[in-house]
Amino acid sequence: MEGEHHSANGPLCRFVFLEDGLHTALMAEAVANLKGRLLQKEEKKHWLALAERGEIPVGDRLVLIAADFSDAFFQKLRSKLKTPSARLSMIGPPVLLQCAGRDEKIPKTVRPLYNNLMHGVVVIFSGFDEASALAELSDMVHYMGGKVTDKFHQTGTLKPTHLVARWLLSDKYQSAFNFGSCHIVKEEWIKVCWSRRDEMHLDKKKTQLTQDKDFLKQFRLKPFHGLKICLIGFDDSEKISIKELVQQNDGQVVDTIDHNTTHIVVEEKKDSEVQQTTEVHDTMRDGKNVKELYVTITLNGGEKASIVLEAGKQSLVRSDWFWTCLKLDHYANPDAFSLLDPSRLASRFIPLKDEQSSGSRGRSRLSAVAEFDSPSSGCSGPPSNNSSFDILGSRLHFGKLSARSSSNLASLVAPVISKRQHTVLEMRDTEEKYVKSLGDILKLCDNATNNIEGGSYLDEDAGSRLQEHMKGIREMIVIHRSVRGELTELTSHWTEGAPVGSIFLRCGRSLEELYPPFVNNHDKIRKFISDCEKRFPRFRAFLKLAEKDPLYDRQHLMDLLTRPVQRLPSVKLLLKDLRKRTEDGNRDAHELDKAILEIERVLHLINDGKRNTEVQEMLNGIENIPHDLLSSSATSGYIAHLDCVELASHQFHEKYACVTLILFNDALEVAKKRSQAKKSQDENGAKKPHKHLQFLPLIRLKEIASIHDEEQVKGVFVLKLLVEASHENTSEHSYKFACVPEYCELKAKFLSQLATQVSSSTCQSTEVKKAYADDFDIKSSDVPKNEWEKIGRKVRREVSIRFSTQGLKSSGQKLKRAVSTAFLTPAKLLDGERAEAEQDHSSPMKLFRR
Repeated sequence: MEGEHHSANGPLCRFVFLEDGLHTALMAEAVANLKGRLLQKEEKKHWLALAERGEIPVGDRLVLIAADFSDAFFQKLRSKLKTPSARLSMIGPPVLLQCAGRDEKIPKTVRPLYNNLMHGVVVIFSGFDEASALAELSDMVHYMGGKVTDKFHQTGTLKPTHLVARWLLSDKYQSAFNFGSCHIVKEEWIKVCWSRRDEMHLDKKKTQLTQDKDFLKQFRLKPFHGLKICLIGFDDSEKISIKELVQQNDGQVVDTIDHNTTHIVVEEKKDSEVQQTTEVHDTMRDGKNVKELYVTITLNGGEKASIVLEAGKQSLVRSDWFWTCLKLDHYANPDAFSLLDPSRLASRFIPLKDEQSSGSRGRSRLSAVAEFDSPSSGCSGPPSNNSSFDILGSRLHFGKLSARSSSNLASLVAPVISKRQHTVLEMRDTEEKYVKSLGDILKLCDNATNNIEGGSYLDEDAGSRLQEHMKGIREMIVIHRSVRGELTELTSHWTEGAPVGSIFLRCGRSLEELYPPFVNNHDKIRKFISDCEKRFPRFRAFLKLAEKDPLYDRQHLMDLLTRPVQRLPSVKLLLKDLRKRTEDGNRDAHELDKAILEIERVLHLINDGKRNTEVQEMLNGIENIPHDLLSSSATSGYIAHLDCVELASHQFHEKYACVTLILFNDALEVAKKRSQAKKSQDENGAKKPHKHLQFLPLIRLKEIASIHDEEQVKGVFVLKLLVEASHENTSEHSYKFACVPEYCELKAKFLSQLATQVSSSTCQSTEVKKAYADDFDIKSSDVPKNEWEKIGRKVRREVSIRFSTQGLKSSGQKLKRAVSTAFLTPAKLLDGERAEAEQDHSSPMKLFRR
């Protein structure tokens, strides 16, 4: 044909657009840049017929460009692509544009090539029973320039980079997990990549869809994908929590065990073992002979559970397996956590599949899990054989020692030590354990925030906050390592005059700087960690496994964080014990006295700081409280508080209102306790539980009466206050209260403290008067019983009557809403006269204001 010529880069390329919509100016320009010829009409039909018959002449090359690789004619021509030397190429628009833009040749492939998004990707499939689904996904991978293999190659161009799996329980999954560099994803990953096949900008960032961890994370196969798990021996609350975690990770928790159950997880309590007996039986299922294991488990506490397992298909594991899966964010091989005793079953039934496998691959899986089970990783696992032999060796060695002569044994007996030396040794040992506990805290927090494979257990913000909370611990451990070293030096070269007291005297100022802030924030730190456990399941799993790890003395992080709170009181007791065992003439006696005073001073600061913090939090929770009460001087004047119920109307609020009496050294704050249903909010949106009613100077308190407890009258007391009857006259009025049940035992102490402060304010002796209910006209019906819900019913009844007399419609939702609002809304403060008092002059007048 005229105009035919060969390009400088090889045979003449003829281009054919299989769809008319592809014939655009941009595509035509790309063909021209490649020095190719775009066939039209009759030429196009002629060359397509040659391609269909496989008769493309030698020296020519036909390039078919299609946007729809599923077209029937396209699939028919696809069969002609047999070898790389074929004179036919089938590509997508992205390949044409990419080659034209880079001045590259059209690639010769044995399969159609739509784009190069998966160039360098090798995919291996697992768990696909449908050949059609597997073929469709394989085609997509090939169309995007990727490769597909069916085996795990250690090296070479066919080393898998991605495992696309529908099922966790396969050797391929374990191999991919052990390889580490192989991404494990669901089939949706391939489909999403294919749906974005026309996004040209991805050609410049091929790894965005194939290697980017953030992108692949949404397609990852979660640890319990497709598993059905039965829980045995867990508390009800723990079951609910674990069920949520399993569901979040694409699994299901079942209540009963059947042939569809994949894993039975048994909880082992701390310092106890689960005992089990196993029998093996042959049975027929679906026409096949299967071996069933009849397992009887004796749980902690004596409870027994009978389980029937199908050998090789169902796993009976410890709870460590569950937490390890969450921690690794992968499915862990259950063999390392199995509760079945293989030594008892080896000769009686066919081993599990992974136990049958031999070779490096099987050993690598077991060794990989064993690595996570090692003490250094923070996970619990079965003891190694080496440790068993060490124990046995120690016993044999002890047996040899017992056979020695009595003279040799005598030389091994420890010398007699004094009581003082014994106390110092105890002090050194406890200091050693305490330093280890501090180190364990830091190690756990560092491991939780470090970037590990699979990502950190916490996000960046939570990790930085956790490290901020641990600053005090890092400084504490430096001090206590120094104390431990000095105590070790003293015990190594012991003399009765060893200066133990001076060790603690020297670090007194440092203890003062570190311990009060940490102890005062201890509750906040615990709450923060508890919130992190709820937000980050992997962090919770990490702490759960650490709790079962001997490396951390089987202590949870929460338990370890309690050690700094307990340490100084323990040091104080040890110093006092040492002082008792130190004679007054000893040069260390005076130093010990000063060291005890120094530790007590730090403890006093801790108690004051914690008390002030609690008081400040309580006062901040009162709406409309006078600002001068929030000052540090007012906070330091706090004595005690008492929750109670008003027993009469026209007191501070209304009958049966729950109020809190807060005692300061010169005044009494009265605040109403709000219902949980309605609370005001502070500037930060936090709900305040109290509302300010009155602030009373103690000089207005004229009498304190404690009502004798009877069967129907308990926790009752009366305060007689001086009130303003008019502008010139005053009168006394009795305010009656009943303690809420949990405060009844504190009534006597509170009233005694109140009397003491009144005496101090008035410079007159004030005592708590003993009285009976009749003395103040208190009836048993006035006092709420233990059923405190009666209070709500009575108040609602009174409010309903009050509103009905005002003409409020009693029908429908309006009354319900009005009664509810009236019950929850506080009455007017007693800063002015009540509306009722204006109509009834027999009511008490307003109280003196401060």
